[in-house]
Amino acid sequence: MDILFRTAEEIFRYGSPEPPKIGQEYVQNDLGQFEMQMDFRSNPEENEYEVRPRVSPGQLYTDEEFPLWVAMGKDHNRKPLEWKRPKEFADKPCLFSEGTSRYDIGQGSIGTCWFLASVANIADKPKLLRRIIPRDSYPVGTPNYDGIFHCRFWRFGIWDDVFIDDYLPIIYGNQIYSAHSVTDRNEMWVSLLEKAFARMYGSYTEVSGGVSSDSYMALTGGVPEDFDLRKLDMEPDQLHTRVRNALYSNAAVTCGTPGTFVKKYGLLGSHEYTINGAVTAKGVRLFRLRNPWGKTEWIGPYSDGSREWQSIQGIIKGPNKDDGEFYISLEHFLYLFTTLTICNITPDFDSDGRSDSLNYCTCMYGQWQGEEAGGFQNRMKNPKFQFEIDEQSLDQNGIVPFVVQLIQRTKRRKAQKLSIRADLYQVLENASDDILVLQEEGIPSKNYTYTYSEHTQISFRFSLKPGKYVCVPSAMNEGQEREFMLRLFSAGPLGGVKKIDSNEVTIMTCDGEDAKSYDHVKCLTGQWRAGSNAGGQVSNRTFHINPQIKIKSSDQRVKFQLMVDSKAPIGLKLFKLKGESVPVGIDWLYKHYRDAVRMTDGDDGPFVMGTSAPAVYSLEAGSYVCLLHMDQPDTERRFALVIRSQTPLYDIEPHQME
Repeated sequence: MDILFRTAEEIFRYGSPEPPKIGQEYVQNDLGQFEMQMDFRSNPEENEYEVRPRVSPGQLYTDEEFPLWVAMGKDHNRKPLEWKRPKEFADKPCLFSEGTSRYDIGQGSIGTCWFLASVANIADKPKLLRRIIPRDSYPVGTPNYDGIFHCRFWRFGIWDDVFIDDYLPIIYGNQIYSAHSVTDRNEMWVSLLEKAFARMYGSYTEVSGGVSSDSYMALTGGVPEDFDLRKLDMEPDQLHTRVRNALYSNAAVTCGTPGTFVKKYGLLGSHEYTINGAVTAKGVRLFRLRNPWGKTEWIGPYSDGSREWQSIQGIIKGPNKDDGEFYISLEHFLYLFTTLTICNITPDFDSDGRSDSLNYCTCMYGQWQGEEAGGFQNRMKNPKFQFEIDEQSLDQNGIVPFVVQLIQRTKRRKAQKLSIRADLYQVLENASDDILVLQEEGIPSKNYTYTYSEHTQISFRFSLKPGKYVCVPSAMNEGQEREFMLRLFSAGPLGGVKKIDSNEVTIMTCDGEDAKSYDHVKCLTGQWRAGSNAGGQVSNRTFHINPQIKIKSSDQRVKFQLMVDSKAPIGLKLFKLKGESVPVGIDWLYKHYRDAVRMTDGDDGPFVMGTSAPAVYSLEAGSYVCLLHMDQPDTERRFALVIRSQTPLYDIEPHQME
């Protein structure tokens, strides 16, 4: 299959390659990562790429669908606002004035601190900013100027092109009401980028108030992680080190205050700040923060001009002026701030702050709909995606680092979010693609908590071994319908990626209780068929035609689990062999029936009404035959037998399985 590549200049000019088609190989993007996208929605929407509006020669573009009253909503009538182009209120308008920096960002009278705090992080990273604002996005002051500003935002797996006219909300004749550059009033990139963000979501009102993790995804397509500083489960020094490493790795970091105070020590309540530095001076750990207002700073210890700041001024650099940037000690930071967000372009698997080399990203689109909206209680009724990891993804510690990111799609930015999560299961057996046996509990996540989240996105870390796995994303409640996107980050390409059709594949879940006590797992599948191997229980003379499995074991503890796809009376008997060949006959079974091996609880084998019959034995070295049965003869059912042992079992011979 073809692999698409673009040069760096093409990417800067035209953006990342379009998402590959279903089944296409991994495609290299402009950050050197490899992506493959697959769409499993029942009615996938075609991605409609925006086309640059046509403008007649000598004319300037006007977006008739986004006039002032639509853009500003309620504020249109409350404030004396006007819609003006930069040439009408600035002397020499330009897109950038001497490049970009975090000091350019100045928040206006709209509640976009959550967005602008993220923009401030990107402003100091030219390569990332160029993905959002192409080189030729706003040729004001040149013959090519047509009143259009062009930028891109990452939304649901693709980079969306956004084209707007350059009208901006103006108050008092020449003051920009929205975000603006505080370093040069002729510089327009901050104002235009905020307007484009508002245009994408419908109005400035729609982007007033939000969380940094959402803005980070829109600006980078990266993987944000949110921390509740009130429930931090790491030492403060570890947090400082993690933030410092993240900043060194070009990650974006923001933090937020609670709404319980207003201008407490100069800090604003319910406000987002950029973290752009983490240093240690004279044994004191400090963060450098910036207010997106471009003014109004912390006035406590280590603030500009304070006694503490003067004592370290020769060690760290910082201007003593109200430019919105200040230092604060780690101690005061943890006391006054409640949230922290770190966004890495690729996931930080080991939680040290640095992006790790999980450079393969498998993207899958799906939806919870109809019968595939099972919620938490019926997780196996949700969409299920199978994949395989090979040994080339092993790290130096002999594990496969793996991160799952689940993103839900909402038509409106402020729409109610569903509580979502993703579970990962190991495939114990995949028999002829029609029986799938999974570990029941799923693989534990390495996250701090493994609960449902109402955020737009949530990520989970896993330490895996090479093998086959199934990922099951779910909303908390049954019947909740929504589109979603899964992103699977790995060190190497995944194989056999596909969606499992529940109508075609029988899924059985194996009890994983005490599974860590057993290092070896063997799974066998089969089916009781009438007239063949469905012999019923021991009271029938056909008891011997049931499935029989011969095993050879050392002295050890062994756990058997017989499973069926729907509730039925099922049983298991284990007999020790003394040289007999398998399958054993009815006379031998009748003779030795009372000699069946006893389980650790003293019973001679399970016989239950259900979907699972577990049995744990302490075996002596030797050969055994395990017989699987139902209650009545000629009753048909699919089954699976999982055998867990502490050391390998030898000479496993299944007989009469079909």
